[in-house]
Amino acid sequence: MNKVFVVVLLFALLTTSVNAKEHKGKISGFYINSSQTVLVKFDTPPSDCGDGNWPYQFSMDNAVAKEWVSMLLMARASNQEIRIGYTSTTEEECSIVYFYFYD
Repeated sequence: MNKVFVVVLLFALLTTSVNAKEHKGKISGFYINSSQTVLVKFDTPPSDCGDGNWPYQFSMDNAVAKEWVSMLLMARASNQEIRIGYTSTTEEECSIVYFYFYD
């Protein structure tokens, strides 16, 4: 599990957009719908995403989507804070660029 986390973290850091914003908090919910879109919300919502109920999204078509889902499950089950990098939009859900844990 640690090797997967390190690989995901390195991939995220290498491919992260300079314009990505960051938010941290505890996962208060997430779901995957039939079109394979994952929607995520935190205990403290961001102010710069258009959808206040489910502000973040990513597609299961993303190369690291399964690892992100594993990280979300782990964060939710352990009630730990997780950080998220995202691109903001006020019209719809914000797109996720990366997730990571940081103590």
